[in-house]
Amino acid sequence: MAAGAFCLVLHGHLPWVLHHGRWPHGEDWLFEAATETWLPLLEVLDTLEAERIRPGWTLGMMPILLEQLAHPRFVSGLVSWWGTQIERAGRDAADFRERGEGHLAWLAERHAQHLRGLAARFDEIGRDLPGAFGRHVASGAIGLLTSNATHGYHPLILHDACARAQVRAGVATTRRHFGVAPGA
Repeated sequence: MAAGAFCLVLHGHLPWVLHHGRWPHGEDWLFEAATETWLPLLEVLDTLEAERIRPGWTLGMMPILLEQLAHPRFVSGLVSWWGTQIERAGRDAADFRERGEGHLAWLAERHAQHLRGLAARFDEIGRDLPGAFGRHVASGAIGLLTSNATHGYHPLILHDACARAQVRAGVATTRRHFGVAPGA
């Protein structure tokens, strides 16, 4: 890399949270990540593509995260979670209006509008976040990293064969979701 060059590497990892309750370290964590990170990042990539700008980022979506984002429970849960959040924002807006707090009512309404927009965008991509990112990987707009399958700490993996199997499984998961091996 040339002196003064800049390299942006985005790393995405969450432990397996599906079927582990809701908040603070359950499924809500994954729903919040999709809402506040993955869909906005996808929107930026889509905008850059429309403007014919290749960002050249490197994106690391770890196998555990990919498996969760592709899981039917995530897809249905996210849509349901958004519905709940939109209802709450509506109640908040009404409460704020009743108390004469117009700006807070506007913020709550804006939040509900934002979530409805994300839900519409999610429908547009076929409710397939890995697939939507995969299209940017396939176009060469972003590079791709992976990790071992369970994101384990390699120095603590007792046998080299187990460590190699973890890496092979991680690469296979990434290839299955994106159609290419990381770094390819």
